[in-house]
Amino acid sequence: MALSTSKVVRLTFNTAGGKTFAITIDNPKEDLQLTEAMAAMNSLIASDIFLFFWGCRKRTGRNSSAM
Repeated sequence: MALSTSKVVRLTFNTAGGKTFAITIDNPKEDLQLTEAMAAMNSLIASDIFLFFWGCRKRTGRNSSAM
């Protein structure tokens, strides 16, 4: 049986209510840089698309990583 691997990028956000929220992206581009992931996170936050009752206003760069 062949072993398969896949890559994911997990963007983890801290919410205003002290919880976390994560977005997982399968098969990111091979040369994705941390600065690009951080820019995407900032863009998502700035667009104000998160409508959770506990809020989502801060990002945690340390948890943005490729696995």
